[in-house]
Amino acid sequence: MSEAERLKLAKLVSDRVCQSLIGPLGAVANGIELLRSTPDGVETVATQTRLDRDCTRILDRLMFFRLAYGSDDDEIPVSLHELQAMATAFFAESRLELNWPLAPGSGPIAVDRNAARVLLNGLLVIAECLGMRGTIAVQMTGVDPAAPTEFQVVGAGDLLPMSAAKCRTLQSDVRIAYLDQQTIHPYLAGQLARHTGIGFTVNVSPQRIEAAILLPRSAEAEDGGA
Repeated sequence: MSEAERLKLAKLVSDRVCQSLIGPLGAVANGIELLRSTPDGVETVATQTRLDRDCTRILDRLMFFRLAYGSDDDEIPVSLHELQAMATAFFAESRLELNWPLAPGSGPIAVDRNAARVLLNGLLVIAECLGMRGTIAVQMTGVDPAAPTEFQVVGAGDLLPMSAAKCRTLQSDVRIAYLDQQTIHPYLAGQLARHTGIGFTVNVSPQRIEAAILLPRSAEAEDGGA
């Protein structure tokens, strides 16, 4: 990868993160200005409540992007409950319904960190294909509930015209020069999956998009199957 390509990737990712934060940051700035110009009273309490909500939105999005775009703790797995809570919080203020049930009383389940990144990026791709509307359902499959082997993600709703192009970008090696804001997420998701050995397939129909993310087998599982 050339220096120009690295710079373009950094620019597209930075633009995408900033775009996601502009809305709630602007709301915080407006709330602070309103507090300065409003006498103490009920309106002040309501503004403080909105500020708390918007600050939480910013934190939720930063936490989501931090994991989705990578940190240095590649060997440390992610708690499934933490992953589900992170995704739920990220989409909470959107018009998209995320349906990701966890078994009541289920114990701690560890998910490979790279698989978690692929999943979060996959959720972003599907959400963007749906125009941040509709529903996304996440299910886990596997013989052992404590060690799922696959995430199945299904998005339902009116898919945007760019959906097919996004999915082609995800499953092919597109030149960086051709990437833009519409294709940066599927490119990153596909590259991450290929470079870390995570299986990632996507199928698209007019009102439905399905993704399967195959989790890597643990060393214990491989030893047990030998």
